[in-house]
Amino acid sequence: EDVMSSEILSLERKQEIQMAQRQFSEALADLFGEAISQVLYCTRTLWNERFAFQGKLGHLTELLQEPAAQWLFGIKTVTKDYMDVYHIRLQRWNSWLMPSVQRFYFGEDQQAEYVVYMREGNSRMTCIKTLDQFQRDCSGA
Repeated sequence: EDVMSSEILSLERKQEIQMAQRQFSEALADLFGEAISQVLYCTRTLWNERFAFQGKLGHLTELLQEPAAQWLFGIKTVTKDYMDVYHIRLQRWNSWLMPSVQRFYFGEDQQAEYVVYMREGNSRMTCIKTLDQFQRDCSGA
């Protein structure tokens, strides 16, 4: 759904978005000239109903070493330093989904707050982010 057609946005907010889009298009035209014929914007919002766990990194790595948690999140390996997760791409090769493994390295502060969640989109995999980064990137706030 196009964000500008949403009835939830106020008229003032829509005007702010339109102004920002105009300014962005003008800046691109100044930089790249005629090479830019049209600017498209991603406006799709996904609703993810899967679990997300928040906690101190040390506690989360303990939890994620449990077989049930590894099954739930598609985790191959967890150590105190990193986590290997299965990354399922929705590209088909001979009608099969092609999995790969993605490694996430953890920070050194075991007391830092993190969030573990399943990312959904054109691929699916478990991700881990600091609480601050998760709130910026994923909460829609």
